[in-house]
Amino acid sequence: PAASANGAIAIYSLATTLAMNVMVFPGAVGGIFMPLISRLVGTNDMDSVRKVMGTAQRWTLFITLPFAVVMVAFSSEMLVVLYGQGYAGGAAVMSIFMLGMFFSFFTQVIALALAGMRLVNLEFKIVLATGALNVILNFLFIPVLGIEGSALASALSFAVSMLLFCHYGWKLIGFRMPAAAYRMVFAGAATLVLLFLIKSIVLSAA
Repeated sequence: PAASANGAIAIYSLATTLAMNVMVFPGAVGGIFMPLISRLVGTNDMDSVRKVMGTAQRWTLFITLPFAVVMVAFSSEMLVVLYGQGYAGGAAVMSIFMLGMFFSFFTQVIALALAGMRLVNLEFKIVLATGALNVILNFLFIPVLGIEGSALASALSFAVSMLLFCHYGWKLIGFRMPAAAYRMVFAGAATLVLLFLIKSIVLSAA
């Protein structure tokens, strides 16, 4: 409804902005490894490129996953503390969008390698395709689910982007996600489930 549209937009904007803050950590890791990856690409030492990419991926997940898990598990509480009780309704938006952001930083190292190979046009095409998908999904989901539908549209678009980056990472670089990355993701998922189970106990003790 028009009367509540501005309020919904404000809640969505702050919830997604708070979720996007987690990208500070993958960005920092990328800033460290990008020059090394670019130099190795320049020497055509693709074996070393893949090893460095694996190391960068593990560091990205090691640093970012704990923050992402906590932000999903305590999204409502964080919004209330930072913005007030009126923004508690953005908890689902923040959680869904954060899960979508996970797909983004899961494959950021592949984007770095493609940039080092000067395949920026390929990255642009992926971003353009997933952006168009996001717009289409927003038109489909928002009338049914509201702001949560918009967050879901973004999350699904991030997931498609991840699949495309993984495809080109394997096709052009021969890079597969290291087994340690999957173990970290599993550990993060298990921790998230555990936090949801003991959340009421943690909050009552606080």
